Amino acid sequence: MDAIATLLRSALENGWRLGVLLFLGGGFVLLADHNDWPKTGVLKDFLEWATVTLLVGLAILIASGFYNSVDRLRRRSRRKQQEAEEQRARAVLEHLYTLDARERAFLMAALIGPPQRIQLPTEFGEGELAKSLISKHIFTVVGSTRGFAICELHPVMREFKTEILAALEGGRY
Repeated sequence: MDAIATLLRSALENGWRLGVLLFLGGGFVLLADHNDWPKTGVLKDFLEWATVTLLVGLAILIASGFYNSVDRLRRRSRRKQQEAEEQRARAVLEHLYTLDARERAFLMAALIGPPQRIQLPTEFGEGELAKSLISKHIFTVVGSTRGFAICELHPVMREFKTEILAALEGGRY
């Protein structure tokens, strides 16, 4: 099944070359007959095939062009999405420079332990720490209960966990 999909994808991506050849070949035969070249009636036996060839070539050109246009738009969209994700990741990592000592210690404790959800108080004294870590995108809120935000490490933090932990321990943040 994969072989058929690969063959079809290849035909759609590169089929325009065949489409051009078929379209030009069929068109040339029809044009030559219309102008009585080389002699009148010599190409009459080929007119039906030339018409079919011209139409098949045109169909291949249209299908291949449509596929390539959609593929180009899909790649452009994927590239923009990837650039946006990289920009968000950079922004999250830049927030590490704004952490104070208490926030850094809390983050290190969260990074050292196994991945888990943490309940951060959102009221009174400790609430300021939670709000700060959430606003800096260190943690993301996945739920809440009375007076607590249920949080996880931001996906970027989980992805670069070892690098961030090494940088925090080395004093680079």
